Parts: sequence; C-alpha cells; structure tokens
Amino acid sequence: DNGQPFTDANLTLRINVTHNLDITANSITAYTYANSSSLTAPVITRAGVNITINFTAKYADGSYMANLDATNMTIFDDYTGDWKGYSYGNVSSFDSASSAFGVYAMNISTPAMSSGRAEFDIHNLKIQVNDGYSNVGNGTTSYNLSAPEPYATFSVSDNQLNLSSVENATLTVRFGNNGTETLYNMSVLLGINATSGLTMSKVVCNMTESNLTLNITAGELNTTLCIITLTPTAVGDYNVSTSSIGAKDQYGVDYNGTQEYYVVGVFSGTGSSSGDDEGTGGDDDVVLVADLLITTSPSAMEIMQGESNSTTVMANNTGTKAAKVKLEIELAGIQTDIVPTETTISSGKGKTFTVDITIPDDFEIGEHSTNFKAYVSTDSNIYDTKSFILTVTPTEATKQEINALHVEYTNNYNEIYSEFYNLVNEGKVSNDNKTMVESLLTQVKSDLDAAATAIAADDYLAANSLLNSVNVNIDRIRNYMDDFEAGGQGGSGAFAPLWMWIVIGLIVAGGVGFLIYMLMPPEGYSIKYGYKPPKKENFIIKLRTLKSKLTNIFPGKKAILITSKKKDDKTKKKKEVRYVAGYEKALPTDYKFSPPSGFKSSLISKMSKIRSSSKIGPYEFISQKKKKRDDE
Repeated sequence: DNGQPFTDANLTLRINVTHNLDITANSITAYTYANSSSLTAPVITRAGVNITINFTAKYADGSYMANLDATNMTIFDDYTGDWKGYSYGNVSSFDSASSAFGVYAMNISTPAMSSGRAEFDIHNLKIQVNDGYSNVGNGTTSYNLSAPEPYATFSVSDNQLNLSSVENATLTVRFGNNGTETLYNMSVLLGINATSGLTMSKVVCNMTESNLTLNITAGELNTTLCIITLTPTAVGDYNVSTSSIGAKDQYGVDYNGTQEYYVVGVFSGTGSSSGDDEGTGGDDDVVLVADLLITTSPSAMEIMQGESNSTTVMANNTGTKAAKVKLEIELAGIQTDIVPTETTISSGKGKTFTVDITIPDDFEIGEHSTNFKAYVSTDSNIYDTKSFILTVTPTEATKQEINALHVEYTNNYNEIYSEFYNLVNEGKVSNDNKTMVESLLTQVKSDLDAAATAIAADDYLAANSLLNSVNVNIDRIRNYMDDFEAGGQGGSGAFAPLWMWIVIGLIVAGGVGFLIYMLMPPEGYSIKYGYKPPKKENFIIKLRTLKSKLTNIFPGKKAILITSKKKDDKTKKKKEVRYVAGYEKALPTDYKFSPPSGFKSSLISKMSKIRSSSKIGPYEFISQKKKKRDDE
C-alpha cells in the first residue's frame, strides 16, 4: 500500500477462548507483515458452530494493511495434519468496517459431524493474508472442538464351543468414551452374522440397566460389565459384533461409535480322552492332541520406569485333549507376575491369565516389541504367541539425564568439528574422506537439532532415540579421525601421494635392477678382450666381482662386501689370470693369433709333464710361456 517492497513471513497468532486480545507478533525482517489475532468462542466449542476471529494486519513499519476484503484472506484448518484449505468460502461473514486501521473480523464454521462422529480435540488454524501484490503473511492459532466418542469392548470366555456337550460361553461388554466431553445414555446393539447356529441371551446393553452408571467422562473405560450368554446350536464359525454404538452429549446431540466383532467357533466333539469305545464315530481312531490359541490380549501397553501395570490374556485350547498351560512375556529385564502360574485348560475351553508388569527404574525407555506366549508346560513345542508393543516412558530423573546428554553430545560435536577441520588444514584428510566425515557431521547436527525440538515438546522418547544415533555417529567420526592422525585415511591430499609414489618407484626400480644384475651370466664376447668362455658363478663370486668393479671405479676406497670368511690360495691365484693362452690384454685390433704347427698336441703333452713335476697351474704356465715369447 505504501509502495514499499515486501517479503514473505510466517507469523504466530495467539488466542484466548474467552477474551478478545490484540497481540502483535514480532516482525522477522524489515518490511514483513505483522499480524495480531484473538479468537472469541465458547469454552466448549462444538462441531458445526460459528466462531469469530478478530485480527489486525500491519506492515513491519507499523503502517496498516488497509482496505482488504475476504478475497485477501485464506483460512486453513488442520486436524489430522493435512491443513485443509477453507479459503474464504468457509467464512460466513467478513467485517472490514475498521479496515482503514487494519482491523478485521470474520466468522468461520467449525467442521460438522459426519456419520455421528465429530473431529474432537485440538484444531490448528492458519490465517493467510495477502495485499494483492503477491506478498503473503501467515498467522496461526488454534481452537478446541469438544465432543464425546463412544466405543465398546467385549471378550468371550470361550471362543471354541463343543456342540456335543452343549457348552455355553459368556460375552462381556464394557463401555468407553474416547472423546473430550462426557457422554450420556450409551447403548450397544449386538448381532450375529447368521440367523441360527448361535444364540444370545440378549442383544442390547444400555446405560439404563441398574448395573451401569448413567454417564461416562472423557477418556474413561467403564469398569461395570454387561454380561450375555452365548448358546451354540449348529457347527460353524460366527461373527459376534456390535451392530451399533450410540450415545448423547450434554446438548442431546447423538454420537456413534466404531464397530467391533469377535469370532466364535462351534464344533462337534467326537473323541474321548480315555480312548475307549464309548461315544460315537470311531473314537479309537481319534488322535488326541492339545493346541493353543491366544484369543484376547492387548496390542500395546505403556508403563513408566519404576511403575507397574496390569492386563489380561486369554488362551484357548483348540485341540482335542486337555493340557496344562503357562503364559510368559518374551522380554528380558522386566518383572512379571502372572496368575495363575499354570492352569489346566480342557479341550475347547479357554482360561484368562492376569499379567502384572513392573518396569525397573533403569530400564531402557522407548518402544519394545515383544510377545505374549502361551505354551503347554509338558510340551513347549505346542504354543501360540501374540505380539504387542510395550512403551516405557521416562521418569523426571531420566528426563534430566537426557537433557544432560544433549548438552554433552552438543559439546562433543563442537569439539570434533573443530578437531576435524584442524586435521583438514594440516593436510591429513583426503578429499573423499573429508566428504564422508562432513556428511556424518551434518547428520549429527540435524539429529541434535531434532532432539532439542523433541525435548521442548516433552517427547523424550524421540529425543532419546535421536541422541542414541548421535552417539553412534560421533564414535564413528572419532574412529576416522584417529586413523587420519595415524596417516591411515588418505594422507595429505595432492602432494603426499606424489612423493610417496616417487620413493616407492625408485625403491622398486633399484630392486629390479639389482635382481637382473645378479641373474646375468658372466661376460662373454668383447671386441676389446675377445671371447671368454662363460662359467658358472655363485652368489658369493658375483659379490666379489662387484667388489672388484667398485674398487676400480673408486680407487683408494676399499669396497666392503659380504664374502666368505675363508679365502684359499687357489682362489687368489686364479683371480690373477683371466685369459687363456694365445690372448693378451690390450692387444691391437689387427692382431691375429696363429699357433705353430703341432701346437695343440705338443701343448697337451707339455702340460701333462709340467703338471706332474711342477706346482704351477696350467693357466699360469701358459701365461709365462706367452710372456717369454713376447720378450724374445
């Protein structure tokens, strides 16, 4: 309206159900909407009635959002989390008489009843205002829709009836109210899905009977009972159900409840536990066995740490033989007191166990999935189980521990965050590992924030679960950081791998070169020295050769190599002569040796004589003869 730029904002609107208030919300940023609102409604707001909302629309600078009409308003009602949009079509009237001052009033209708049921409990309202320039501001408030919701529960003492023994069963009906307002004159109509085969002593239970109270307050399950007898007349399975459940509120408005049903089986007994010929239908051919079926048990229970709660479980013997039956809960750490500890259940009969559960002070809070297990005490292979959820809620002491854990884990997060980026700056974390740890840090921060929100909402079960996840991820991060410190998680980025690979390459190349050298045969043909026959050399000889070469390369330096400890004279003498007769070191390239005629045969003869009379070896002798001839 003032020609100023505006941005979107979410605003909080507060209400009081008995007085008009003018509460201006804090602006979030400059040039955002600032709304205020109050709600006028009866203390008990009912379904299908009008309630009035008054609110003021302002800009952040204090100027009014003036001259708006119903088309600038949208109302959203949230009961189940779907934020149904009523728009202005659900507004029965809109008052803009004071719109010059940004003050507006509208009447809206609460959700009407459907099929005799109301959307009882808290409804959240969101008021959306726009000024026609695509700028939208939101404000939220709430109201309480009060209404009763009748319901009935029932159980059967025996859901397997033996037609031959003309057994009857007892149907027990209880009255309850799930709503938020007291109900009156409740009545339950029962029915069976067959016109014959199973009959009931009566089909109506209502609150006018002397054994029932005349009203049921909000959230109450009536402790008094309506008892009905079931009599079987034909074999079959029958659904016993609540045909209708009805009640009235304090204004005489009718409300309906949800339907329930129960299955009852009728069979004809043909066996005898004694196995004799009495009875009918070939009794001796009947195999008598017990079989169990848990027919009644809770699906969920909630108990605080250090406290107890009780429930009942019914087990039926659907077999043809009586059995001794026990009941247990398959959850370690809790204390249970089950009465009776053991009971005999006849064929086709059922028995009820009373289960008292006590939770230790230090038992883990949260939801625990477990089972009721009924089994034959003489044969544990015959059993039946029913699952249920045991929710353990925290004491005030546990809540304080969770608060302290949140503070501790937040400090741990801040500490490892700083330590991690110190390692990054020192080049001890590779890029891949940096990305991995940053993802874990983000998850830890998100879980810590969610835990803080849960604690603020007094949802300590959710907070505890989130903090357990935080603890696991912090431990993972610390383990990674220990590896980084030890150099086991990626080194120092781009530079460390380069020099590391250079060093490794040099070491490998040197090792390969040394291995090739050690495997090479002795020298053969040489232009300078001619041909020298190859000879086998062991590792020690090669090392000595290497030592000799190093001495030639570094004159005056004594090469130290590993050699054998004992050197014989013969080895020393052989080392002085390297060539056979007829060849000379450093001969001219045009030199050609031509032995005299008969040289070969005479040489062998002379060598034989010399060897027998002289200690000079053949190679030394040949060398001396060659030297003498050259001198001549």
